[in-house]
Amino acid sequence: MIPKQVKVAGLNYVVEEKPYVGINNNKNFLGACDYDQTTIEILENISDERKEEVFVHELTHAIFEAAGYDEQDEEMINRLGKVLNQVLKDNPNMLSERKSPPELETGGETVKAIQKSLLEAERKEARIKGMR
Repeated sequence: MIPKQVKVAGLNYVVEEKPYVGINNNKNFLGACDYDQTTIEILENISDERKEEVFVHELTHAIFEAAGYDEQDEEMINRLGKVLNQVLKDNPNMLSERKSPPELETGGETVKAIQKSLLEAERKEARIKGMR
């Protein structure tokens, strides 16, 4: 599933599905990336799997533009886009939030246990001092 927007180097690109995608008066494209308008257009009447491929291809264009590559080799974008798309599919959770260690997940319970231990230690110390 493709997102409605994606951030590339601090710029929000709006992702739109269109009945046709045109570049320079030619309407025979599956997708396009407009750097000035920060939009990615994808042809709406193609399969979802193909939309994902086209999205990653256009995203790769946006990434290269953000990296300063004004002139882009379409063959290189095609190859990198295909591989990147497959990496994203094969590793859907690779960048998801990492869970904290189990001992930290209890949060307030851990703090309460530490406070209780400190209080008990203070009481014990006070009793020892009282015996002297």
